[in-house]
Amino acid sequence: MPRVRGTQYDCSIATAEHGAANVWQANVGGRVLSDNQPYNVSTEACFTTQSECEAFLYLMNGVLDQIITSRCQMGYEKSFFDKLFGS
Repeated sequence: MPRVRGTQYDCSIATAEHGAANVWQANVGGRVLSDNQPYNVSTEACFTTQSECEAFLYLMNGVLDQIITSRCQMGYEKSFFDKLFGS
């Protein structure tokens, strides 16, 4: 799995540097169907350009076996997964 936390793509770092309205937020969720035990994955990352955001989605689409959600949006929305999954 690509590491986002603590990097320039960590949304808390990116929004502090560029502002929440000025980043592209990628949200990806799905399943990895491993031989041992399938597991769910959800992640978010923030980018300064739409093309970087879409490249991250492309990368994650190759990592996950089943895609539930895969989207980029302009502006950071902290509660995206909370709204999606009702948490």
